[in-house]
Amino acid sequence: MDWPTSARENEQNPCPWSAEAGWAPSGWRSAPIGSSNTRVASLLANALSAWATALRTDAQRVGISPPERDATLQKAKQLCERSLALWQEVRERDMLNSQDAGKPEFAAQELAACNDLLARR
Repeated sequence: MDWPTSARENEQNPCPWSAEAGWAPSGWRSAPIGSSNTRVASLLANALSAWATALRTDAQRVGISPPERDATLQKAKQLCERSLALWQEVRERDMLNSQDAGKPEFAAQELAACNDLLARR
């Protein structure tokens, strides 16, 4: 892929990781995963999972207000869902490498932990 060289060209051909392509948090849509971007999808899924874990941990700190706790857990849940969806798509396409073999299950466990904490309101 060639990167845009001007703002006008960027408008006509947005970056594949932009909101228009569905990678930004505002969209949360799934972009197709091909052999050329499987590694990118894995890196993104790892980053989303790490971010979600950090938010879930933050939501459990002493002194956090209930509204802030719930908002933080909701964001963590969304990140877990996106991470899990990416891992599942990579696995379904039989492109999950041995190093990442347990990552879909970890993302599912993180999602379950978020749901459990949200249910305890």
